Formats: sequence, structure tokens, C-alpha cells
Amino acid sequence: MITIIAAVTATGVVGSNNQLPWPPRSIPRDMPHFREQTVNATVISGKKTSESMGVLKNRRNIVISNTMNETEGITIYSTLRESIAVEKFKNPDIFLLGGVGIWKEGIFLPDVKRAIITRVHATLEGDTYFPEEEFRQNFELFYSQKWKEDEPQLSASLEVWMRK
Repeated sequence: MITIIAAVTATGVVGSNNQLPWPPRSIPRDMPHFREQTVNATVISGKKTSESMGVLKNRRNIVISNTMNETEGITIYSTLRESIAVEKFKNPDIFLLGGVGIWKEGIFLPDVKRAIITRVHATLEGDTYFPEEEFRQNFELFYSQKWKEDEPQLSASLEVWMRK
């Protein structure tokens, strides 16, 4: 299954200066959940997202770029459509990690059937926003569960969305 995966604040912010807009480990369940979902899968991202995350271990790392050079552990494609057309036969579990351009295109691709969103219950400053309007036009909420943390710095919910 091809899945959009993202962490989004209450106001739609997903990034600030090419980083997450919240402090590391402020949502303790988010990164372990991300690892659990994406391990042994193919992960597709844009160049900036790949540069900020690095090569993810135990995953097939695909980057969509016309300017990035192939490096160890990363396969480059020039378009998202091409990458999905080739990679879905190698591993049917594909996750679109972002950035915004990857998500925007993925929202409209019929092969993208699901989205897993960590909804961060906070208003934080940032310069990059999830394409929420287009997303809600094409996906509907299937499941939501508030994560209960012992001492959370930020509260969050896990949301699973399915294509309409």
C-alpha cells in the first residue's frame, strides 16, 4: 500500500527551516511509531526532506530530484510517478515522507490509498505547511486515537485517513 506519512500541527505547520518545528523527543511516541511503520518499506522523499533526515536504515530510500547525485543508500528518480511505477513491484509498502511537493502530488495519485498523520495539538511557528485543503478533499478520517504520554511536552493524536 502507498501511504502518505506526516506530522502536522493544529495550524498545518510541518517544518521550520527544514527541520521539525518542535523540539526532538517532545512527542515520545512519534519517532518509534514512524520507525515501526516504515521499517523494511520503501520511503520516498524530496531532496530537502532527504537531506534533513539522511539515509534511513532498514528501508529503501528513494529521492525525487533533478539535481541530486546518487549516493550510497539512495536511489534517485526525476518524478514521483516514475518512482512509484518502478518501486511498487519491488516492495508494495511505500511511504511518502514529504516534503510538501511530494505530498501535494501524492494526494492526487489514485495509487496512494492511505495517510498516517501525527496530529500535533499545538500552534507552532513554521515556514512549511501541509496541503491540508487538498488532502481533506481526497481523504477521509478513518481512525483517530489521542496518544497518552506520561509527561508529554506536546500532546498528539494518531490519525489514519483513507482515500475517498
